[in-house]
Amino acid sequence: MARPTGPRGPYAKSKARRDAVAGVVLDLVEEFGHRAVTSAEVAERAGMSEATVLYHFPSKEHLLAAALKAHDDRERERTAGLAHYELAGTLAKAGVERQNTVRLYVAMAAEASDPEHPAHTFFVRRYAAIIDSYANEVKLRQARGLADPALDPTEVGRQIIAMWDGLQAQWLIAPTFDIANALDRAMRVLTRRDDVVVGAP
Repeated sequence: MARPTGPRGPYAKSKARRDAVAGVVLDLVEEFGHRAVTSAEVAERAGMSEATVLYHFPSKEHLLAAALKAHDDRERERTAGLAHYELAGTLAKAGVERQNTVRLYVAMAAEASDPEHPAHTFFVRRYAAIIDSYANEVKLRQARGLADPALDPTEVGRQIIAMWDGLQAQWLIAPTFDIANALDRAMRVLTRRDDVVVGAP
């Protein structure tokens, strides 16, 4: 008879509580923005004491870092199996429509440049994973003749993320342009498959 796998006992209960709190924080961020999040409100919504919440997440920054991971987990499930390169513009447009979540990412990414910040490790791992994902898609496009074979896929992946983050920050300040179109065109330029670049002598 196969034994059950996965965490059990006190660890499983603690993980369940942390996951529940992270989900509640993300819901609050989406509703009211990250500045409005308090441990007291989180505790009330999660059906826990504030002391229990603070035991698992000792500061507001820890709570918001947990919300970031919860959001990424949800998005990973929602977009599993999709070619993110082809859908980058669409995903960027859908992302900025959830302005409160994007504001959280922009704010926390800046603060997480401090290695001691609770979200530092999250962003290090997140950027590495996304860059690797785009690098693999660029390699596939190179093999199909849809990207310049001389390009370094990892460098292109890094540039895509840099442009995506920059366009999001600009859009939040002044949402006067089509972010989906801007990102799609920029990615064509990066892979040297933009109409203007291809037509140049």
